[in-house]
Amino acid sequence: MSTLRIESQDAGRGVTVVRPAGSIDAHTYRQMQEAMARLLATRASVVVDLSAVDYVSSMGAGVLIHVHAQLEARGGGLIVAAVRPTVMETMRVLGLTQVFAFAPSAAEGVRLLGEATGVIS
Repeated sequence: MSTLRIESQDAGRGVTVVRPAGSIDAHTYRQMQEAMARLLATRASVVVDLSAVDYVSSMGAGVLIHVHAQLEARGGGLIVAAVRPTVMETMRVLGLTQVFAFAPSAAEGVRLLGEATGVIS
């Protein structure tokens, strides 16, 4: 069975960096969904650092799509960062490279969100 650990860090100015580790799939997507729901209550923008994620299923991608839509509706943003090549291939096949903004690192994602909101750290 898949495992997933999720850590989050306040990057300031309403931005949170979320760092899941493991797989986001049919067995773990609810855990990711619950963690993201808690953040949506208080955060305007989120960087999801996927550097420690080895697999994202369509259900896991669905969580990210939902979060992206919720944040955009509130004027916030979502950036997916540090994506491994195998996970990026899944994103490409699902058409998500046309939906999400990507950054090579979480720090770069935070910087890009700052520029998008006019707040530069």
